[in-house]
Amino acid sequence: LAGRDGDNKVADTGFKMLTSQLDQCLDRSESLSPVVLRAERFVDLVDALLMYVSGPREDKAIEAIDRLVPLADYLADDKTALPVVRTSKLSKEQGSQSQELEMWWPILLGLSRAVGDPRRTIRTKSLVTLLSIINQHFFPSREGSKEAHIDTSDTEFQSPQHGDLQTLQLVFRGVLTPMLEHAETRGNSGSRSPIPLPDDFERFVTGTTSRDTEQSTGEKTEWLDTTFDHLMDGCVSLCLKSIEIYQTDCLVEEVLGMFNSCLISDSGALAVRGMLRLQSFVVEDLDKDIITDDFWATVCHMLRRCLSVRGLPGQLSGSTEEETDTSPGTRKDRESDTQAQQQEALAMMSEFVLEEELLADRRHIGSNAVMIIGSLLGNRLIVESMGLRWYVFLGTGVGRGIEDWEQAARIMIMYPSQRLTSDNGLDPPHYLENALYGRKYMVKFLVHLIGKEEVLNPEKIAGTDSKP
Repeated sequence: LAGRDGDNKVADTGFKMLTSQLDQCLDRSESLSPVVLRAERFVDLVDALLMYVSGPREDKAIEAIDRLVPLADYLADDKTALPVVRTSKLSKEQGSQSQELEMWWPILLGLSRAVGDPRRTIRTKSLVTLLSIINQHFFPSREGSKEAHIDTSDTEFQSPQHGDLQTLQLVFRGVLTPMLEHAETRGNSGSRSPIPLPDDFERFVTGTTSRDTEQSTGEKTEWLDTTFDHLMDGCVSLCLKSIEIYQTDCLVEEVLGMFNSCLISDSGALAVRGMLRLQSFVVEDLDKDIITDDFWATVCHMLRRCLSVRGLPGQLSGSTEEETDTSPGTRKDRESDTQAQQQEALAMMSEFVLEEELLADRRHIGSNAVMIIGSLLGNRLIVESMGLRWYVFLGTGVGRGIEDWEQAARIMIMYPSQRLTSDNGLDPPHYLENALYGRKYMVKFLVHLIGKEEVLNPEKIAGTDSKP
């Protein structure tokens, strides 16, 4: 508790006592009475350091993060006995591998929480330290591992400090992916950068605001502006490293899961930033030779979902049953059913308009999704990799998205929103503007498709060379 005490002397004394205990426990010199560290005491040491990390003193927080590194090295050292766990039936059944992994979680989760710290220096230090620990201790260190395929069935590589894919998947799901929540909890300040729109996007309804074109001269402090790119770059680096070592793309699914968490987020800024980074991941980071059809299925469905409007009410359909019975009772029942359907439709529209007021930033997603899809479908290497099926799937998805945007625009005209700006003070694009941008792309897409002989007449050029 000294880490959060208001008295500097108390905090300094507590930190000196803590580091003294830490040095004594990690002392590897031969002694007649060596210190035997119990597992619960090891966790207490980690928790005490994390109290200083979250405390108000930045210098102590940085030093506490540095002190977590020797604890990670202590767990990873084969020559050092692991902290002793109290024997129980459960611990015996779990085995030493599970017990060892439990020692890692307090360090990894503590640093993961620290990445959401409001102070930029602390979250940057925490993220760099976390990625360094994972790179150093959760991958095999055998000589020549890059030249030869790693046999993951080897018992030597089943321990976390030697690296195995299952542990890395757990780290992605339990440590790295949850950090994206910081983008929502730490991203509601008005100082956030404007959400980008395509360069050729036309605002003929909302008009161009001064905030749309202004260049921010102040230092960016928001989590999304300062930390998101570093997090995703680190996760992509881990994924590419696993492909190189293990010769498998298992972690590609975990990275795509992180991108999917961004795209389905209520935050429009996080969704747009995730889409842009997804485009870079597909076009620049991954080798086209390792991309499978399942990969394209996942990516294309993610992008197509970005073209739809969340919670859009369906059109009110009238009764299709033949009016064979004209008795007063039957007519009265039919009228009551029609009224109930109309009331339900009005309730759905009211709920849709209310959600639009709360999540207006998500209107930036549609135009950016069209821009990214257009970029992918205009890249010959990408088109050859995904094939005709997903090429048409994305093209028709834009058409469906245009229909949804026009229907949403009609609803917004009938039930105008009382709130015209989003959380950061910017006017979100109107659905009609998104629809126009989509139609502009569809014209380009159709013109390009008409001149594409290998798409329209595949049997004609089946035996010819299709090099550009």
